[in-house]
Amino acid sequence: MKNLPLSRPTWIEIDLDAVEHNVHTARALVATNVKLYGVCKADAMGCGLTTIGQTFAEAGIDGLAVSDPADVVKLREADVRAPILLFASTLPEQAADVAALDAIPVIHDFESLEAFARLQRPLEIFCKIDSGMGRLGFTEEPWTRAVSQLAAAPQLKLKGLYTHMSKPDDREVTANQADRFERACNVATSHGFAPFEQMAASSRVLLGYPEYHYSAADPGRLLLGMLDSPWAEMAPTRPVIRALKSRVIQVQEHAAGTQLGIGYGKPINSKSLIRTAVIPIGFSDGLNHAPPLGEVIICGKRAPVLGRRSIEFSLLDVTGISGVEVGSEVVLLGEQGNERITTIELAKTLNLPTLELLPRIAHNTTRVYVRN
Repeated sequence: MKNLPLSRPTWIEIDLDAVEHNVHTARALVATNVKLYGVCKADAMGCGLTTIGQTFAEAGIDGLAVSDPADVVKLREADVRAPILLFASTLPEQAADVAALDAIPVIHDFESLEAFARLQRPLEIFCKIDSGMGRLGFTEEPWTRAVSQLAAAPQLKLKGLYTHMSKPDDREVTANQADRFERACNVATSHGFAPFEQMAASSRVLLGYPEYHYSAADPGRLLLGMLDSPWAEMAPTRPVIRALKSRVIQVQEHAAGTQLGIGYGKPINSKSLIRTAVIPIGFSDGLNHAPPLGEVIICGKRAPVLGRRSIEFSLLDVTGISGVEVGSEVVLLGEQGNERITTIELAKTLNLPTLELLPRIAHNTTRVYVRN
């Protein structure tokens, strides 16, 4: 990739057409009256908060969601005007600053509820219901008390209730958690809080449980095309990572009998001539340190990664591959010639769920946005 900023020649290509395609795919999965919220937390999973937020908005997303108040500021400065949910991430003492943001805070406990109520200012809020994940939110009995407190604070407008189901691959667990969420919604309705948005769908709930789409959905990683099997086969999404690439910075030949200590590994004695190439990407970029390290594509051929990966370098065995030289492009993820390394293959090599792959490899790498 030419015209990169002055930096090491390693980059990730992020496909904005795929982002738009995935938003439209999610839209086709739900009823026309169901709102979609695009989650942009963790720098949009490493893809770039403002660029992905803008692309979501241009594709017609109804709202965004982040977990850092600083992200709200960045999105507004980038002229993203869609409603923004601020997931639970702040302390009660920060309530006044949070309320001053152009965002909808998600309240998950009594301390935050009381802090926002004390502000005595009109504010739209979401509330988080813990339907069984055991992480954040109101469980059943506390929620009944919280609704009474909300009723006594008319300046707080309940815009929606939200829950996160913990195990969508277990239908019984999911049904039980949906029942808890629906009971929480009924409690709010019985206290006069209606209508309000009801949101429980993550990517897997969206795909596998149309009965739980309710009135709003968080398609999660579906919007980035980062689903594991069998969920990946349930919708025609496209991965937003088009490619992860680097370029060779050194080529060496090692004669037969040479002792090589590759990447801090145990030295080996080469039995025949070995030709190696170094690329500037290592385990600080989210790749694994110890074998198996998988393969890359260079000059249209697959080449194994040798030894142990260094913090900023990987060593390739390019013996027998013609044309390899300083500057040769190397594909760690993506296509070159007739060869292809998919996100699923790379995730298996790293022994990671696909969900973890994107933020690992994107956070420390130059991003290049592509279309078509």
